[in-house]
Amino acid sequence: MVVLTLALGIGANSAIFTLIDAVMLKSLPEMNPSQLYRLGDNNNCCVMTGTQDGGSFVLYSYALYENLRDHTPEFSELAAFEPWTSDLSVRRNASAAEPYRGEFVSANYFNTLGVRAFAGRLLTPPR
Repeated sequence: MVVLTLALGIGANSAIFTLIDAVMLKSLPEMNPSQLYRLGDNNNCCVMTGTQDGGSFVLYSYALYENLRDHTPEFSELAAFEPWTSDLSVRRNASAAEPYRGEFVSANYFNTLGVRAFAGRLLTPPR
């Protein structure tokens, strides 16, 4: 009984640590995470908790993002994302649409972070 209790305790501890390590302790899958920057004038722009600082969000138009992306050589990549999640629906094959929560991102978002597709393909820039 003692050996079984120890085995279960060690197994549970290892599983919990593995989960915490994968979710909270590892850095982003970016090759150089120290070179990632967020543009904005406060630290609460991307917390996804509704109104922040009296409703003050740091928002940029897509046209401004495109201008910064195309005319700012100081950045090797510049990606955009929506600082809150939206209600979306996904239809697979001919089945009914399923509700999902998601975030709108620019086409180069995943490439900027160095994320590869698990299956299928990533977003591509418009032509």
